[in-house]
Amino acid sequence: MSAPGWRVWEADGLAGKGVLSVRVGRGGRHVTLVNTHLQAEYGDNRYGDVRAAQLGELGDVIERLPWAPPIILAGDLNTRPDEDAVFQGFLHDWLDLGRDVREQCRCGTQMNADGRPGAWIDYVLVRPPEGGYVATVDFELFRNRSLDDPYSDHHGLFATIEMQEGRSAPLLGALLASPLRMTRRRSRLASFVGTLDLVSRRSLT
Repeated sequence: MSAPGWRVWEADGLAGKGVLSVRVGRGGRHVTLVNTHLQAEYGDNRYGDVRAAQLGELGDVIERLPWAPPIILAGDLNTRPDEDAVFQGFLHDWLDLGRDVREQCRCGTQMNADGRPGAWIDYVLVRPPEGGYVATVDFELFRNRSLDDPYSDHHGLFATIEMQEGRSAPLLGALLASPLRMTRRRSRLASFVGTLDLVSRRSLT
């Protein structure tokens, strides 16, 4: 689902949306990482119906994955936490790691060009393994100094996640953003490679 493609002045009209999934593991334990970017708003064009449809598609994609949880879903969902019942229903199956930080700071992850604070529209969501649970979580919001400095038009998210299967040892620690100052391309690459490296070296022990 997408907004009208003829609105070429809206970047989403030129971009095909999709879902990236990757499964990593070691020693018989695995975790699935899922990333996506949903439809943005443009002025009075809010596109809530488009995002609702995309959430349905996203849920279908995840349910069709051939791998069992744990699953970490992260990305710019362009959806405020209280936006609609569809999103609330979607969140019901996930642990929203940023919820406590969001409620305490009353802040957002988006930066507006005019300097006004934006909405909270980025998420790190976890679906624990069957019979397991999230043991400990560290979640931080890395703030830009200004628009695109040092990240993008969004603040960065950093999450450390531990999950347990029953009484077993910690299953996963994941790094989902980089606090280093670098170009956006290098930051994205470093964040992705760093996530896979951290998972493979340290987490699935």
